[in-house]
Amino acid sequence: MLAVTLGAMLFAGAADAGNSTTSVPLPPLEVHASAQRASRRAVSILVTTSYQASVLVYGQIGWGINTKKGKHARLIVALDGGRQTVSPGRVAIFEVKLPRSVLRRLHRLTPRQSLKARIAASASDASGRKAVDRVVVKLRGLARRQ
Repeated sequence: MLAVTLGAMLFAGAADAGNSTTSVPLPPLEVHASAQRASRRAVSILVTTSYQASVLVYGQIGWGINTKKGKHARLIVALDGGRQTVSPGRVAIFEVKLPRSVLRRLHRLTPRQSLKARIAASASDASGRKAVDRVVVKLRGLARRQ
């Protein structure tokens, strides 16, 4: 009985080996992001991917502040560009709206001064591969001379 079962298992394994397909690894998912200032209140992020993928655009911007106790602290504000499905070879445009606190800060800075917004585009496709591309956008001050 043991010999028959073992023989059947060996035969079944040999039959499966002939029908198996070799899996070819897919090339890595690539995402490319570039930025341009769309208006005074938003930044446009242009994103392309190598495969169809769901892309999330997010980031942050920060600057130093003085507290009431005379200490120095850093204020960090989150930025959100939303999520879109991007097809390969197509350019998706994400509008990252600047929050009111960032706009108030930019109106206090002269055009020689600036803030840096660090924005990331994170892509994930149906097979679970992930890729991230980061962009740094320089936001010039908007204060007018008097």
